[in-house]
Amino acid sequence: MNKREFLEAIRKGISSLPEEDMNRSIRFYSEMIDDRIEEGIPESEAVAAMGTPESVINDILAEAAPEGTVKQEAQKKSKGFKYGWIITSAIAVVLIISLAAIFMPLIKAGFDKNAIPSSWGYFSIDDDTSAISPFDSIRISEPFSDVIIQRSETEDCYARFTNVEGIHRFYDIGNDGVLYITCVDDRNWFQKLGSLWYGDSSITLYLPYDMYNELYVEAGSSDITVVDNLTFGYAEIKTGSGDIDFRSDISGTPAKLKSGSGDINVSNVEKGGFYIETSSGDVNIAKVYTCEYKEISGTADDLIGLSEYFGIGKEISVKTSSGDIRIDGARAVDILLETTSGEIELADVYNYVNIQAETVSGEIEAQNVLSCIGISFKTTSGDIEFEGIDSYSQMNLATTSGDIDGYINSKRYFSVRTSSGSVNVPANDGSGKLYHCSVTTVSGDINIRTPK
Repeated sequence: MNKREFLEAIRKGISSLPEEDMNRSIRFYSEMIDDRIEEGIPESEAVAAMGTPESVINDILAEAAPEGTVKQEAQKKSKGFKYGWIITSAIAVVLIISLAAIFMPLIKAGFDKNAIPSSWGYFSIDDDTSAISPFDSIRISEPFSDVIIQRSETEDCYARFTNVEGIHRFYDIGNDGVLYITCVDDRNWFQKLGSLWYGDSSITLYLPYDMYNELYVEAGSSDITVVDNLTFGYAEIKTGSGDIDFRSDISGTPAKLKSGSGDINVSNVEKGGFYIETSSGDVNIAKVYTCEYKEISGTADDLIGLSEYFGIGKEISVKTSSGDIRIDGARAVDILLETTSGEIELADVYNYVNIQAETVSGEIEAQNVLSCIGISFKTTSGDIEFEGIDSYSQMNLATTSGDIDGYINSKRYFSVRTSSGSVNVPANDGSGKLYHCSVTTVSGDINIRTPK
C-alpha cells in the first residue's frame, strides 16, 4: 500500500470527526511517512510501519471519543456484569482442558520427562543391492521439526526423528529416483498446545553416499542444517522463520537458500555458488570458495574472458532487508551484496570479476579485499571504511551523507566529488597509467591513502 492509498483509507474511516480534527490527523501521519522516506526507507515499508489503516483509525477515534462515551461504557459493563460468571466459567473450562492435555501424558509416564518427548522414531530406507543407489535426489517437506542432513558412517540410509503422538512421517522412492520424506500432522488443537512443553523436535537423515543430484528441503518455521562431506548438483532450502546452516559443496547451478526471518550461515564450502535471501535475518559466509584459484597478474590479457573461463554457477548473491551481511574468507567470480538497513562487512575476499556491495542506512567495512575487474561500494547514509582493498580496474565508492575513509593497496587516478565535506586524497600524477577510482559523497568527508 502506498502513502496516498493509506491516507485515503484513514480519511474515510474518520470522516465522522470534525473536519479540523480529521485534517490534523491526516497531516500527522503524512509527515510521519515523509520523515521515514527521507531516511531512505522505501515508501511501502514506511507506510507499513504506521500499522494497518484499521488500527490507526481505531486509535484516532479512541482519542477523539467524548467523555460521555466512558460513562456509557461503564454503564454497559455494569449492565452485563451479571453474565460475567458465565464467561469466567467458560475460560476456566478451556484452561483445565489445556492443562490436562499438557500434563496427562506426564501423569501416565509417572512424571518421567524423558519418557515422553525423547523417544525416537526410526525408519531404514531399503537399499537396492542390484543398483549403485536407490535414489539420487532428496525432497523433504517438514512443517514441524528441525531438519538435519548428514553423512552416514555406514552404507545404510536411515532417518531418526523425535516421536510425537499424532505426527506421522513417511518415505517413498519414486520412479524418478527421488527420495520423498513427508510429514502429516493429525493432532487436534489441544494436543498441539500440549506439545509446546516438550521443546524442540528434529529429524535427521543419514545419507550413505557423498554425491547426489538435487536436494530440496522446505520447513514451516524450523531450522535446517546440511553438514560437511556431501556434494549436491543443486540445492534449494526454504524455511519460514528458522535458521539455515549449510556446509556442503555445490557442483552445478548455484544453491538457493531462503528464510523469512531467520539467519543464514554458509561455511566450509570448497565448490559452488549461492543465491541467499532473508527478510530480517543476518547472513554469515565463512571460508566459501566457489571456484578454483587462478593466478592473475592484472594485465589486460588476464582480465579478458574471466567470466567465460570460470563458467556459470560461481557467484555469491545475498539480499536482506534489515539483516547484516558478513563475509570472512571467500573466493568467487562475482559477489553481489544488498541490504536496506543492515551493515556489510568483508574480510579476506578474492574475487575475479566484480564485487558490488550496497546498503541504504548501514555501514560498509572491508579489509584485505581484491577484485580483479571492479569494486563498487555504495551506501546512502552509512560510512564506508576499508583497509587494504584493490582491483585491477575501476573502483567506485559512493555515499550521500556518510564518510569515506581507508587505504587502497595501489596508486589510483582519483575522481572526487563532495558538496560540503573535506577531501584528502593523493594527488594525481597525470601519467594516465593508473586505474580509475571514483569517490562521491554529498556531505561526508573523504580521506583516502595509497602507497607513496
